Amino acid sequence: MITVIQQSSAVIALQPARQKEILKILNMVVGNALAEINAQELKEKKPNEEGAG
Repeated sequence: MITVIQQSSAVIALQPARQKEILKILNMVVGNALAEINAQELKEKKPNEEGAG
């Protein structure tokens, strides 16, 4: 994810006119990545909770 942010920063610097559009896309990408991480954490947590009961 850090690489994506670094690359996005470079693109924004080179294309300031598209900054708003690039930031919207970056926001979506980061949001999707966080949702995926959250879903994976819930998957990993669920078997542990079932076994504890």
